[in-house]
Amino acid sequence: MAKRQPDGTGSCQPCHTQSAAEVCAGCGQHRKVHGHLDDGRPLCARCVRADAHIATCPGCGHLQVTIRTSAGHRCRPCRAARETGGGWEGTGDQRQAARTATIVGAVRIAAPNTQASLILAAVGQVAAAPIKRARLAEYLTVHPEALTSGDSGSPKAVGHLIHALTAAGVAGWSRPLLCLRRRAGTVPHP
Repeated sequence: MAKRQPDGTGSCQPCHTQSAAEVCAGCGQHRKVHGHLDDGRPLCARCVRADAHIATCPGCGHLQVTIRTSAGHRCRPCRAARETGGGWEGTGDQRQAARTATIVGAVRIAAPNTQASLILAAVGQVAAAPIKRARLAEYLTVHPEALTSGDSGSPKAVGHLIHALTAAGVAGWSRPLLCLRRRAGTVPHP
């Protein structure tokens, strides 16, 4: 018997460790709880050491759980984009090229025979601003199925990219579905 439960019963170490594990709000892994965010969500020891807290991520501008990295505090999608080459290293042109390559790669996975010039024209049309391109690349990195799933929870830029590709003659896309009617259409975003 390794640990006593609050009700007085005992449990072995593996059972105690398993019962105290939850999904960490910082890294998303199933780990033992070592702390909590201000809103009560659990954190693992690694995320507690990494100073996880709720803040506006400088990478995407969203209010999320951020963790300290070498590039400053970043949210989980921005950390994933950085690890796959869509990150913040290099000059602005290099960052923009890496993000464009991420978007082109996601489109090529969904439609392998699509000409690069059509994809680049569609990306330039819907995400000309660096922040829009960064957010689109980060979302497609975390959700590679977004172009074909028809998920109504995807950002507006995904729907715009699908519309631009369809208008350019590229077939095989699934436009986001409206939540209540479950039919293809433009998803209203605030």
